[in-house]
Amino acid sequence: MKILFRVDGGPNVGLGHLIRSIAIARKLKEDYNDTNICFLTNGNQFSTNLLSQSGFQYILQEKQSEESFITDTVKNVHADVLFIDKLFPYEPVFIREVRKHTRLCMFHNLCDGAFECNQFILPASHISDKVLQDKRWTTGKVKLFEGFPYIVLNDKILILKRKSNINTHPMHIVLTTGGSDPKGVMIQLLEYLVDFEIKNIKITALIGETFSHIDEVENLRGNLCHNISIIPFNYTDFANADLAVNTFGVSTYELIYLGIPALSIGHAKQNARGSYLLAKKYGFTQDLGLFDDLTQRKFLSTLNTVITDPTKLEKMQEKSFGVIDGFGAKRVAELINILGSA
Repeated sequence: MKILFRVDGGPNVGLGHLIRSIAIARKLKEDYNDTNICFLTNGNQFSTNLLSQSGFQYILQEKQSEESFITDTVKNVHADVLFIDKLFPYEPVFIREVRKHTRLCMFHNLCDGAFECNQFILPASHISDKVLQDKRWTTGKVKLFEGFPYIVLNDKILILKRKSNINTHPMHIVLTTGGSDPKGVMIQLLEYLVDFEIKNIKITALIGETFSHIDEVENLRGNLCHNISIIPFNYTDFANADLAVNTFGVSTYELIYLGIPALSIGHAKQNARGSYLLAKKYGFTQDLGLFDDLTQRKFLSTLNTVITDPTKLEKMQEKSFGVIDGFGAKRVAELINILGSA
């Protein structure tokens, strides 16, 4: 079975989509021996290095438009399935054209073209009921699969031990804002924390591999209190956190899986909406709203509230236990295989 993965990674879009697509591709190779996989991706060095290290072939998008890149490839490469994990406003007429050449599974991207796919997988539980109740899911040809069972986690997350308690002496707070953080959320948080010094609190800022503001971080480093450290992102500190402050996205679900309470920031309006809905619906995260609207006063007030009330964090943690089982990649791989075998 030939499967094409359309996904990008790099400083402008982060690495979350690419990493989870690789996890799905690995599971396909493990569980279905006759699977042949090729990635369609941008020419970013981070993407190509990661794919090469993972042992996957790739076709690079040159100067073609998104539609031309996909259309030309599916016409030339006789694939059984095209799997798309890219946020792009695909139009219904384009998706119908692609389906003339291959079956199509779309992951996460709630564009108008989603309703023209063979399969649509929504690996999230922060979607409004209005979206899920759209009649096009039941009247069209697309089959919808959604929710916690389809959340795909990084393999490096799955080998970590889940948190079972909240430490208070000291409490370890982690700041994590994604691989590239193009909006500079980390810089703003660190500026808010310049004079923040409370006993028995340790704060670690984890800087992503493709972080866009290295010079600004270095300028801030000397102004921070001794209890705040800035280090490259690593999974050990990430998993040892008693509380995380993060930009809403894939990492939010990783924290839920690990049993780590999170204060979640939306770096864009769509993310802020997701952060709000997830916190309101389940209570294992707390929403800090849209980054553009976040003030130092609101941030420090919220942080102080949860720090001084560990029972609140314990309740958030308790709600998260067992919600995500870590088998999302296996389920998605199975759906792709079924689609390709149809």
